[in-house]
Amino acid sequence: MRMKNLFLLPSICIGLFFTACTQETFLTQEEDVTEEELFSRAVPSNAVEVSSVSELVPGANYKITGTYTGDLPPQAQGYSPIAIYITGEWEITGDTIPSNITLILQDGGGIIYNKSGGTLIFDRGVSMSINQNCYFGAYGTNVHFSNGGISEYPFVSNYGSINCTNLYLETTTLYNQTTGLVQVRNLTVGESGTCYNFGEFLIGGVAQDMGELH
Repeated sequence: MRMKNLFLLPSICIGLFFTACTQETFLTQEEDVTEEELFSRAVPSNAVEVSSVSELVPGANYKITGTYTGDLPPQAQGYSPIAIYITGEWEITGDTIPSNITLILQDGGGIIYNKSGGTLIFDRGVSMSINQNCYFGAYGTNVHFSNGGISEYPFVSNYGSINCTNLYLETTTLYNQTTGLVQVRNLTVGESGTCYNFGEFLIGGVAQDMGELH
């Protein structure tokens, strides 16, 4: 089943660390991963602090456990997804989340982007899961999820909170889950993007209905 239909499954298979996918399932480097398993999973013991490395290795696990301000280190050559577990707070100083990054916010972790009037671009194949009590705050800014390859199905699954001015889903699917809160001034869903609301979704302060938003 394609990623866009995953919200219909009783046990949602996210496949954050997928290396291959078919029409029936998303395969991971370790196993098929349900939402419950993903959000209860501890940060892997082999995860390395982002602040301690000069290069990100494809297929490896990283973490941000304290306060980290800056961009991600450059990536070594390769195509396997890089998982970054965030239990601290990451303040982004650049304008792009590079390709093949999976962001997993847990245990009160958060991401902030405070460039007033700026635009934060999530590049090809970037996905993000925001657990309860976690947050993505891009206050007064624009957030653009772009350039997802058709075989990659980039997505955002939100159980926490998202706050930005203008949100553009070019090729990404956003699932605002039952405990999720999204607050934006404007929402633009591209031809290849989708947005499903199962929680609280405010556009310009106006609450939106459940289901698919356009």
